[in-house]
Amino acid sequence: MTSLNKTDLLFFWTWWTGQLKQFVPERIRGWFLVREGHVALEMSDKQLTVSRFDESAEAQIERESFTLDEVDTEQLSQLIMRGFDRRMTRVTLRLSTNQVLRKVIQVPTALEENLKEALSYDLDRYTPFKPEQIYFDVHVLSKDNESNTLSVLLAVVAKKNVRGLLQRVNGWGVEVDNVQMAGTRMSGVPGAEEFSPKFLSEETAPKRNRAKGRLNAVAAVVTVLLGVAVLLMPLLQQQQLLDGLRAEVKAAQKEAKIVVETRKKLTAIVDNANYLVKEKKGVYSSLAILTELTNLLPNDSYLTLMEAKNGTIRMQGQSVDAAKLIRKLESSSLFQDAKINGQLTKDRKTGLQRFYLTANVVKKGGE
Repeated sequence: MTSLNKTDLLFFWTWWTGQLKQFVPERIRGWFLVREGHVALEMSDKQLTVSRFDESAEAQIERESFTLDEVDTEQLSQLIMRGFDRRMTRVTLRLSTNQVLRKVIQVPTALEENLKEALSYDLDRYTPFKPEQIYFDVHVLSKDNESNTLSVLLAVVAKKNVRGLLQRVNGWGVEVDNVQMAGTRMSGVPGAEEFSPKFLSEETAPKRNRAKGRLNAVAAVVTVLLGVAVLLMPLLQQQQLLDGLRAEVKAAQKEAKIVVETRKKLTAIVDNANYLVKEKKGVYSSLAILTELTNLLPNDSYLTLMEAKNGTIRMQGQSVDAAKLIRKLESSSLFQDAKINGQLTKDRKTGLQRFYLTANVVKKGGE
């Protein structure tokens, strides 16, 4: 069965409501088909600029400027509300870049999930302000997995400055929904241009009563939605069942993968252990080598150094006839390829030849 996603449901809803809309009287249709808008206010030293955007078209439709000392509150209110439903219109106060302190900081990656909350307790380390004196917002620029650090852009604005601007805007009879910076162009900081800090949280933003509406229209919409829910409920239940089965299959695949990887590791461990046992069985012990050398060396020869490593023995000492030792070693079943390294020299005190010999130790079984 073909599964339904959010895009399919949205397409169906748009088509269905579009077909029903032609049967609704124009006057009643206007009750709940309102035009959503967005108004941005920007203040400089002497000027207020108002930009109006159509939310549905996502485009600027009008821009007008006022002198700050001569703002006509009635004209401003008409400009903001023109063609928009106030309950569906957002008003944003935009701050200029010189009103906002910006700084790139480094923090541990462990803070990423609750970054803003974590930094709220430590703002006095990065700014000259106390946490209760500022509004702030953050944006992750990059992540370094080797050093486990995040490069974060911190944007800060003093609360007293924001409150002063809001008080002035409220004096014109305008309620602001959020405060943000116009842009973050910072040279040499990749990703900063994508960040538009927001400083007025939902808790501090003014509460506008958007619940006032036409109850009959709401009831009609709720009825329609309930009808759609009844039609779609069987499809949604089957989709939930399918999602549950997919999750179970995915979990089983994950467990099977773990079992296969564990089996590979155990096989490798056993193979390594068998190799070590085999190697040990094919090598003479150090005691056997030392015993054989003791039996081979004549009484007129003695060792000052003996080393056995990686199947080779190295001996240094003195003897009446060092060449005779080569023949002794070659006659043994434990050693082969015996040879003298370097030149033989005579010790002035003992009158014996100094020698440095090497020989390979034969593996058990003659290998």
